[in-house]
Amino acid sequence: MLVVEVFFCAVVAIYKEKAPKAKLIWASSTPPKASSRAKKIHELNALAAKVMKENQISIDDLYALIDGWPKIWHAPSGKKNQMSLW
Repeated sequence: MLVVEVFFCAVVAIYKEKAPKAKLIWASSTPPKASSRAKKIHELNALAAKVMKENQISIDDLYALIDGWPKIWHAPSGKKNQMSLW
């Protein structure tokens, strides 16, 4: 098991212990603006999704939702939490 998987498992265990009646939903990361990071983000999303499935946690796959869409959905460089329409 990879260190990242151990981390995801630990996070799930903490939430289940501290809030046993909570409805957990995990949301994947969206595709990064820099294509050089896309492979790593995809791998981390896959590892996290595996852990979530094993723990019957709902998944909101934002990566799949946004992947393939034009880059207008990304924030302009240096500006967080703002969508660019051009």
